[in-house]
Amino acid sequence: WGPDDDGKTVDGPHQLGKAALQHGVIAGRRGFGSIFVVASGNGGPHSDNCNYDGYANSIYTVTIGAVDETGSMPFYAEECASMLAVTFSGGDKMMRSIVTGMIALMLQVRPCLTWRDVQHIIVFTATK
Repeated sequence: WGPDDDGKTVDGPHQLGKAALQHGVIAGRRGFGSIFVVASGNGGPHSDNCNYDGYANSIYTVTIGAVDETGSMPFYAEECASMLAVTFSGGDKMMRSIVTGMIALMLQVRPCLTWRDVQHIIVFTATK
């Protein structure tokens, strides 16, 4: 989701996309709200910034950035104020790939969590 990570493109969801995101968080999952997770981006080599990505800075999405297994920012990662948290992801070729899906595990245990509950849990359980 989102514009090109080329360091030049500023774009985001247009009217239909905005309406779909809003409808998803209101009516999705039988009223608990769909959770739309967006990566902060892979434009690090182009000095891209995810603040220019209208999907990443939407109130209806959860923007997650990447750190490698040492806790460092990978070469491809983007930074921005829209990021709610970061999680482990792949780094260079010598590092392990990390399995994702933590929100799915939260919802498996507590399917009644709303889209705002999920954001709260992410913030509450994040470490500096």
